[in-house]
Amino acid sequence: MREIVMNEESLVERALAFSIAHSVPVFPCRQDKSPACRHGHLDASSDPNVIRELFAHQDARLIGLPTGTVSGICVLDIDRAKKEGVVDGFSWLEANSAELPQTRVVR
Repeated sequence: MREIVMNEESLVERALAFSIAHSVPVFPCRQDKSPACRHGHLDASSDPNVIRELFAHQDARLIGLPTGTVSGICVLDIDRAKKEGVVDGFSWLEANSAELPQTRVVR
């Protein structure tokens, strides 16, 4: 697997383009996916000037977007059970899939 190194300018440009293309606010995240801004998803913005300011953070490496009402995107994160005897997320999904709307799946 090849690692893609992105400079600060291209990350800002990608964040701006993503926000415009999908009509959603964005915020910067660190490499570990934690927010790289003071108030996390609450700082997300669609304003180009605010996006440029947010993504100037030295630890900004990824583009985050808030989920829920503000973006219209809901996320269901399914994990494998780490302990024996604990219900596996994929078992739950299989048992409840008829209750969920048709959606995209990312593995």
